[in-house]
Amino acid sequence: MTVAEITNDNIGKYLDHIDPDEAENIERSFFRGIVLESDEGNLEAGAIWEVRPLENEKNDVITEISWLHMEEKEAGENLIGEYTSLIKDDKVTESRLEIVDEDEKSIDHILTSKGFKTKERESRMITFTVADLKKTTILKLDKKVPGYVHPLSEISEWEFNRGLVGCIFQSQRPLVQDLCTLPTEWYEPDVSCYVETDGRADGFLLVHKTTSGKLRIELFINNGPDPAKELFHMARFAAKKAIELYDDDTKIVVIRRDVSSAKLAAHLFPTVKGQTALVGNRREEA
Repeated sequence: MTVAEITNDNIGKYLDHIDPDEAENIERSFFRGIVLESDEGNLEAGAIWEVRPLENEKNDVITEISWLHMEEKEAGENLIGEYTSLIKDDKVTESRLEIVDEDEKSIDHILTSKGFKTKERESRMITFTVADLKKTTILKLDKKVPGYVHPLSEISEWEFNRGLVGCIFQSQRPLVQDLCTLPTEWYEPDVSCYVETDGRADGFLLVHKTTSGKLRIELFINNGPDPAKELFHMARFAAKKAIELYDDDTKIVVIRRDVSSAKLAAHLFPTVKGQTALVGNRREEA
């Protein structure tokens, strides 16, 4: 078997096996990926993961594995061995995973044999549609949005970076690691929005349009004088724009990364549940 890093140059070979929304993450600085190929060049196993430093007393570094593929036991065991060696360079202290693909849940026994503790539970990710947005009454979509909420298309790159760094610096919430390094072009420009206070952006609702056409919420945060009110106004703005610009069957994805985002999702869509996922973790020797 041959081990190869997944890059922008070679990922096209594996798109029959990798979700396109996972594949596009390879271009991001904190994402890694490897594949194992047979001598004939066929895919035997592969993984994509994010490296995320935690701002805690121990300065822990975790990985979150979002894609795993194993054709058979030997290839899977070899893949986990290669992965274990690679993450030492990032001083990883814990590996985590969440897999919702039914075809890949059968790898549970391979993971446990390699030290992972696994179980099934509801996924952190929930999905609803633009049609569902139209039905919600909580956002009061018939009301106007204040003039200080603007589409992301109106902000300069410099103001975006300044505002985003300020929000992330003041936040105690776990965030996507590379938000500060992604250009404004990564985000959907009309549904994404920001709050301007005294000439400065101090709140964002950032949405990424994935390769498959889903609208994925990447950040929803406000550090202004009345955060709850401004978050509500941004949610109303984004919902109204999504309804205006996208078809009813367009999917919207929310990843419940913390208690705040879980409460928001439950408040807006109390009946929407995540798929059953295989989740797991393993402590690592940094």
